[in-house]
Amino acid sequence: LQAAYNHLDELPAAIGQLAQLRFLKLTRNHITVLPPEIAHLQQLHTLHLDFNRLQQLPPQMGQLPQLKTLNLTANQLTSLPPELGALSGLQVLQLSGNRLQQIPATLGQLQQLERLTLSSNQLRDLPPELGQLKRLKQLYLSANQLEALPAAVLEMDSLEVLVLTGNPLTRLPKEALNRWPNLKEIHLGLPRTP
Repeated sequence: LQAAYNHLDELPAAIGQLAQLRFLKLTRNHITVLPPEIAHLQQLHTLHLDFNRLQQLPPQMGQLPQLKTLNLTANQLTSLPPELGALSGLQVLQLSGNRLQQIPATLGQLQQLERLTLSSNQLRDLPPELGQLKRLKQLYLSANQLEALPAAVLEMDSLEVLVLTGNPLTRLPKEALNRWPNLKEIHLGLPRTP
């Protein structure tokens, strides 16, 4: 179901009746809240909610067992429900362009996760549990408030792409480069000074 580029300000509870729905794209609408009935979409594998006005997510979002891609880019999220850690099949989680100051430790349970985008938030650190993301290949952390490389990142030994540009990082630990044998790209640019 594609309903992108409209003026929807809510998703009706009746969406839960589409039990066989596999793809839902609601990009660039005005949606502020999701109904708990979204949990009834048990076959859903791709959910695009990017460029909306979401301020929070219902805990029921963690009840989508087939979900592989969740795009929440450019919303107004200030926190995430810990239940997102139950999305055991999730491979791509896009959270850039929100207002997140922290992310739940339960995201470390996403053992299938390969791509995590957290750019343009207000993060100062990551929970150590994210070091358990052993399949993570791409991590985007640009334009946050990281003054040091989070310890969890050092444990992500499958990383191929690491983007840290636009953070007030002052140094990279010596052991860092030895921890990522598969690294193909690293972006470390510092923020511009006025």
